[in-house]
Amino acid sequence: MYSHYCLGTACIGMRFVGRILLLNLIAHARRFQLFKNLHLTFHLGDDRSWDQSLYSDYTQHNQQELLKVRQKLDFLLSKQM
Repeated sequence: MYSHYCLGTACIGMRFVGRILLLNLIAHARRFQLFKNLHLTFHLGDDRSWDQSLYSDYTQHNQQELLKVRQKLDFLLSKQM
């Protein structure tokens, strides 16, 4: 399914990239389910390094890409709901 994902030009490791991936997962899944509090993944190191003003341009870019991806996936997302 990855070849069908709409990712835009989001920068990995910065804010909003997870939301872009989540939108794609929801849009392309037959039966999407979100499991909370299972602790199936973990991060090594400082997982908030992206939260610095130094990277604000990347954050702004990814936020704009998130909006573009949402618009492109809107049709698929509306079918899920």
